Amino acid sequence: MKHLCASSTLFGVLLLLMFPVFVQAGSIKFTFTKIVDSLEAEPGVPGATFNIPAQGAPGNSGTNLSFVAIPGGTNNYQLWTSDTVGGHLRKLVDTNTKIPNGKGTFLFGYQNRLYGTTVVFLGIDNVTGSSGYYAVPVTGGTIKELVNQSTEKPDGTSKFGATAFSPYNFNLDSGSLVFVVLASGFAVPVSGTPLTEPDNPTKFFICETGYIFGGMGGYDYTDVSGTTMALMAGNVFGQAAIYYAPLSGLAGVKARCASPYLMVTNATRVASINTPVPADPHRRKFYAYNFASPAIDGKNIVFGGGATPLKSAIDLAGLYGYNTGTHTTVKLVDSNTPVPGGHGNFQIYGTGGISNGWTVSGGNVVFQGIDALGKEGLYLVSAGGGTITKLLAIGDKLPDGRVVAGNGGRFFQPPIQPDSLYGRSLGIYLAFSGKFGVETAIYFITW
Repeated sequence: MKHLCASSTLFGVLLLLMFPVFVQAGSIKFTFTKIVDSLEAEPGVPGATFNIPAQGAPGNSGTNLSFVAIPGGTNNYQLWTSDTVGGHLRKLVDTNTKIPNGKGTFLFGYQNRLYGTTVVFLGIDNVTGSSGYYAVPVTGGTIKELVNQSTEKPDGTSKFGATAFSPYNFNLDSGSLVFVVLASGFAVPVSGTPLTEPDNPTKFFICETGYIFGGMGGYDYTDVSGTTMALMAGNVFGQAAIYYAPLSGLAGVKARCASPYLMVTNATRVASINTPVPADPHRRKFYAYNFASPAIDGKNIVFGGGATPLKSAIDLAGLYGYNTGTHTTVKLVDSNTPVPGGHGNFQIYGTGGISNGWTVSGGNVVFQGIDALGKEGLYLVSAGGGTITKLLAIGDKLPDGRVVAGNGGRFFQPPIQPDSLYGRSLGIYLAFSGKFGVETAIYFITW
């Protein structure tokens, strides 16, 4: 990737891009605001420009964005925030920042989540290699350790130890961080205490007919909204289902189906092999081996799934919405759905899913999908189902004149993360084709 300092010509271009521009998609008008790009000189680093790396998809609180950047020509990973008009950049963390209660400084990465006035990020100690989750105010300031590999587990049996924390499997909402280690879910407030273990596979088992050994006792891909967690339960055979339960933790009673564990009594099923697939012309039920991580916001849960195959290959996959108030499941998009502004129907990825990423907030869902010609895009749909609207796709010209670039028809890197959507606003990471080749940028979109 080539990085250039901002010349007077580039400075004029950047001034132009600071102002929002509009595009009409159907009845929805999208406003695009460029926040930062790799043509822009980085404050405090003479001669260097921003470089938005692979994990650059931003978090979005509606008033602020969080993202990772590296000054061109360096390996100094940095965590930044910006207001949503692109006029106020703040550096929160870099590789010179000392780790709280650690021996060294932060190494690299900084995959992050943003909620309200707090950013939570994954940090690694450059001396010990130990990883952990840390919280910092969105405006900068004191960094607080929430948990690391030296932290004692809530049940007092051991420390987290050699198991590193995931750069992907953690989520933040209403001041609570949830994360998963070895099929067990943990939660900690951004205040730092207490650390809890709401779903423990050594204590609780979900009994359900039709599953090998009668159910599931592992918990993964936990998300949180307020006091409710959504999770994917599974067993050692790869079978899974989607449930939700109180963030305070699973509860159970002794039962033959769960022995020697407790049978879970306070988790509600969203979808399993016993649930009909909405809008399936063959009226099948969900396939045990094709569920994907749930995302929850308020009463809305969005998850990936598919129908039990008619033959050997998966022939129907989709994203589905579930409402915890009405207990109804609806199709949001599946492989029988035409791609708006694209070719044919939405295609099933090689992993068996209809999407490589999705996020839900304020009754809206944004997801990544691919059309019959192999072109990826971002699409908007209501959490209750209905009309799908294209936000953008590879090869589209942005309202500011830039063209969205990809690796063939695919995005170079994920354009969104779990916290990229806030109500009717979206933070995205894009590569674009321009005068100086392929560059990267963070945009803020509203509608």
